[in-house]
Parts: sequence; structure tokens; C-alpha cells
Amino acid sequence: MAAITPRKNKSGEIISYTIRVYRGYDSSGNRLKPYTMTYKPEPSMTAKQVEKELNRQAVQFEEKCMRGSVADPTIRLCDFCARSGFATSAKSILKSQRGRYRLQHMHSIRSR
Repeated sequence: MAAITPRKNKSGEIISYTIRVYRGYDSSGNRLKPYTMTYKPEPSMTAKQVEKELNRQAVQFEEKCMRGSVADPTIRLCDFCARSGFATSAKSILKSQRGRYRLQHMHSIRSR
């Protein structure tokens, strides 16, 4: 379930909404940072229209998170390569000299 929080300016008017989808806990018991999205409604929309569109955006964002199509901004290159299967598929994809060099030196990237 997505959590929706209104964001207000100094005069108390709602300017946007933050939609958060919680990811749970990792294997060591630490809570993972939630996926977040900001929705800014059009000024011409009524309160009822804003509520409907906000709920629609929240459902769509939650579905994207569950499918895994939302990017994690804190992921490191070595973790991304391990998740995406870069090392296994790179031999057929990377045919240039530079690609083979990067594949051979992937272990040095992981050690950093």
C-alpha cells in the first residue's frame, strides 16, 4: 500500500504530494529506504479531480515498484552488473576490444 503525504508551502497551501512505497527489510533486519515519487497536480484541477488522479498515480507507482521497473538511485555499478547478469551476457553483447577489456576488469570495479 502506498502512503500519500501532502506537501505545503509557507502559507499552508498544498503544492504537491509525496507518494511512498515501502520496501520492507533486508536480510540483516535493517529497514530499506522506500521508493518515493512526487506528484504535482495542475492548478486548474478541483479537489475531487486531484484526489482521483492522486490515487491513480499511487496505484501505478506501486505496480511499477512491484514489477521492479523503478530505478534505485543508490545502487552501485557492481551491484547493478550482478543483478542484471552483465558478466554472463556480456561476452555475446560486447564484441569490441573495449567491451572485452571492461569485462576482464570487472573484478577491480567490484573491489572498490
